[in-house]
Amino acid sequence: MPRKGIQIHNTLFCLTFLIAVGAMPARAHANTHASTSASGATKPKKSSHMEAVAFDKNAPAYVIADQVQYDREQQMVYANGKVEVIQGPRILLAKRIVYDQKVNKVYAMGDVSLMEPNGDVYFSNELELEDEFKTGVIQQFKARFADNSLLVAKQATRQDAKNIKLEKAVYSPCPVCNTSLNQSPQWQFRAEKVKIDEEEQRVIYHDARFEVFGIPTFYTPYFSHALPNSPNKSGFLIPEVRLNSLLGSTVKVPYFWSIRPDMDAIIAPITTSKEGPVLTGEFRNLTDNGYYELQGSYTHPYKTDVNGVKLDDRESRGHLEGKGMFAMEDRWRWGFDFKRSSDDTYLKRYHLGNEDDLKSELYTDKLEDRDITSVKLLSFQGLNATDDPKQAANVLPLIDIHRESDTVSKGSRFYMDANTMSLMRLEGVRSNRISIKGGYNQPYISSGGQKIVLDTSIRGDGYYESDLTEPRAVRNPNLDGFAGRVVPEMEATWTYPLVRHNESSRVYIEPIAQMILSPYGGNSKKISNEDSLDYELSDLNLFSVQHYTGLDRVETGPRANVGIRSTIHSYGGSELGMLLGQNYRLREDHYLDPSGGLGDTHSDYVGQMSFSTKELMDISYRFRLNHDDLSFERNEIGLGLNLDPVKLDMQYLYLQRDFITGTTRDEVSDMLEVALNKYWNFIAESRLDLTGESGLISTSAGFMYKGPCSNMIIRLDKEYTRDRDVEPSTSIIFKISLKNLE
Repeated sequence: MPRKGIQIHNTLFCLTFLIAVGAMPARAHANTHASTSASGATKPKKSSHMEAVAFDKNAPAYVIADQVQYDREQQMVYANGKVEVIQGPRILLAKRIVYDQKVNKVYAMGDVSLMEPNGDVYFSNELELEDEFKTGVIQQFKARFADNSLLVAKQATRQDAKNIKLEKAVYSPCPVCNTSLNQSPQWQFRAEKVKIDEEEQRVIYHDARFEVFGIPTFYTPYFSHALPNSPNKSGFLIPEVRLNSLLGSTVKVPYFWSIRPDMDAIIAPITTSKEGPVLTGEFRNLTDNGYYELQGSYTHPYKTDVNGVKLDDRESRGHLEGKGMFAMEDRWRWGFDFKRSSDDTYLKRYHLGNEDDLKSELYTDKLEDRDITSVKLLSFQGLNATDDPKQAANVLPLIDIHRESDTVSKGSRFYMDANTMSLMRLEGVRSNRISIKGGYNQPYISSGGQKIVLDTSIRGDGYYESDLTEPRAVRNPNLDGFAGRVVPEMEATWTYPLVRHNESSRVYIEPIAQMILSPYGGNSKKISNEDSLDYELSDLNLFSVQHYTGLDRVETGPRANVGIRSTIHSYGGSELGMLLGQNYRLREDHYLDPSGGLGDTHSDYVGQMSFSTKELMDISYRFRLNHDDLSFERNEIGLGLNLDPVKLDMQYLYLQRDFITGTTRDEVSDMLEVALNKYWNFIAESRLDLTGESGLISTSAGFMYKGPCSNMIIRLDKEYTRDRDVEPSTSIIFKISLKNLE
C-alpha cells in the first residue's frame, strides 16, 4: 500500500554508539590496567586484546580493542587497533576512537563503519561529535543501505537533533556498470547541498543534476523524496505518456497525498491534446474494523454523435467506483462494491475499463462452521448499445441462507437452503420470490471402496410477478399475480475410485453415475426467468443436480448424469487428466434451450482433457459435441509453453451460440514473451475474430526493461473495433520508473 520515494536513513543520528561511548565515567575502568607516575598523572597501560569494557548509562555499550587506555589527568579515553563498539544490535568498527571528557567530544578515525539492525551500513574516514553528541562532522561519508543503494558525501554535518547537511553528495540505487563511461551507475542524483530533515522525514536536494551513465541529463534547483521506513509521504508518482489517435497526446501525472498513516489519496490529472483535461482520483482509508477505497474521474468535452463526429455543445462525463469491507461482532461483516459510469462508452474511450455491464452491491454476510447467511442489494448498468437503462434490474434485496446440522448417523446430515429476492425495474417485469429447500444427505462407502451418496429433498417456491410478457414481448396481464411450485427430488450418486501405483506413475480412474428422480412440471408461464437465462452443459457442471445457474427455472423429471474421469500422474512432475460424460432423460424438456446442450433425451457430449509437464508445457482442452452429428458446439483450447527464453500463451474459443450476443463466437488470442537478455523482454499480444466479420480485434507489441534500478515499458496498442464514439485507435504508451522513486 505505501507509495514513497528514495529510502535514505538518518546517518549521524543512527550512530548511537557515540551516545553510548559518551556514557563513559570519568574514572579508570576496573578491567583497565593503569599506573601512576611521579607527577601524579596516570600513565596509560595496554589492556589485553579482546578485553570488553561495559559502560552503563541509559544504554550500555561494550568496547573491544587491541588497546584501551585512560589518562585520568587529561580525562582522555583511547581505544586503538581493531576497535569494536557494540550497543544492542548496532556494531561500530574503527581503527581508533578517542573520547575527550573535558570538552565532551568523540573522535573516530580510520575505516569507520556502523552496521545497523536493518542491514544498513555507514562508512567514513573520520568522525567527530560534540555538544552531548547532538552536533558533529563526518568526513568522506558513505552509506550502503539494506537495498544496496548508496549515498556518498564529501562531508556530513549534524546541525541539531533534527537536521543533517551533506556537501557534494551523490545518491544511486544502481550497481556500477562495467562500461566505458567511467564505470558510472545507470543513473544517479548529484547535488552540491543535501539536507536530511528528520522531522519531516524527507531528503532535500539543492542544485541537483540527474545523470545517466555519468552524463548530466537534466538540472533541477530543488528536489526532495521521503526517508526510508518513514510514514507515507506526499509526492509525485511515475507519470505515464500515451500517444493516441483518438485522444491525441495524453500525459498522466499522479500526485500521492499522504493524509494520515491510515489514509491517503492519489490525484491524477490526465491532459489530452484533443479533448482537454480528465481529472481522476483515488481515496483509501484503513479503519479500526476494515477498509474502503473510492475512485472516480470527470471530464467536460465536446459532445460527439454516434459516429464520433464532434458537436458544438459540451457535456459532463465521468465515473465513480469503490469497494470496502468492515468486520462486525459475532462473525458478521458488511461491505460494498460498486461501479457506475455516466454513459455507455466513457470507460472504454478514456481507457478506464472495458466492461460490458457494471454491477453494484451492498452486502452483509456471516460464515460460521457450515452455516452461511448473506444479504445483498444489487444494481446493474448495461453498457451495450441494445441495453435499455429503464429495464436495468435492481435487486432489493437478495437473501441466501444455508444451514447444516451436525452429523446425525454415519456421516449423514440435515440441511436447509432459503432464498428470497425482490427484483424491480422502471419498466418491465417485476418479480418477488421466496424459496425454501430442506433435505437429508446420507453417504455410504462399501468395503470394496465404492461410494454412494443418497440425497432426498423438497423445495417450495413462491412468486409474485407483475408486468410479465409473452415470448413475443407483449405484456399479458393474465400472467400477473401469485404463482408457486413444489419440487421434490431424490438423488443417488455412485462413484468407484480406482488407484494403481507403479514405479514411475500413479493412475486414477473414477466412473460416476448420478440418478435424479423428480416429477415433471414446475416451470409455469407465471414465473419469469431472471437468473437462469444462460445455462450451458459443460465438464464443470456435468454432475450438478440442477444445471440452471439460478432458481427461476428447474430441471424436472427422471434423468441421469453419467461419466468417467481419470488422471495419470508421473512422479517426474507431468500429469494427464481427462473427463467425459453425458446427460440422459426419459423425455425432452422443452423449457431447456437445446443450444445449451440439454433438452433432448440425450444431451451433447461434454469433456475435458489436460496435460502438463513440470514448468515446460500446460495444455487444456474443453469441448461440447452435438449428440446427433458430433459437430462442435464448444471447442476451447489453451496452450502454455515455457521454452526459455520464449514463453507462449494461446487461447482458442469456438461457441456455436454465445449466450450474451446470441451469435457464433470464434476467436483466438495469444501472448508471446521473448527474453532478449537478462533485462530486456519483447512482448506481443493479439486477439483475432475468425468468423470473418471483424478480423483483428486488438494487437499490442512492445519492449519491457526490468533492471536492478529502473523499469521501462514502451508499447504500441491497436484497437480495431468500433462502439459508437469509441473508434478504432492506435496508442503508443511509454512509462519509466526508477527504483526508490516509484
